Amino acid sequence: MAVDIATADVYFSEYVLHNDAWINADNDSKQRALNNAANILSRHYRRHQSIPDEAVFEQAIWLLKISEARKQAEQGVTSYSIDGISVSLSNIDRTIAPQVISIMGRRVYPSESGRQGYIVRG
Repeated sequence: MAVDIATADVYFSEYVLHNDAWINADNDSKQRALNNAANILSRHYRRHQSIPDEAVFEQAIWLLKISEARKQAEQGVTSYSIDGISVSLSNIDRTIAPQVISIMGRRVYPSESGRQGYIVRG
């Protein structure tokens, strides 16, 4: 899979309303986001058919939008408090962007029989 910045730029400018994270990123960050998104999705959906460019683009912008709080949650932080303000973080895996799940389906982990599949919206 080889997605490029120019194709992603067209996608984000024509099809994505809240595209500031992509538009404001420099080309090096955009390329790293695309590469990282492609790697994450190929690992996550390794038994799936080919991954559409749209899924890679949505994962890339998701990576650019990740907040510090979400990064902390991925590292196992469940809550923190600063000057009397407490924040509790959900322990839900947010590795895959919600838009990607709507495109690709949710991966179903192996059952006891060893079968693995995907729940795909039809």
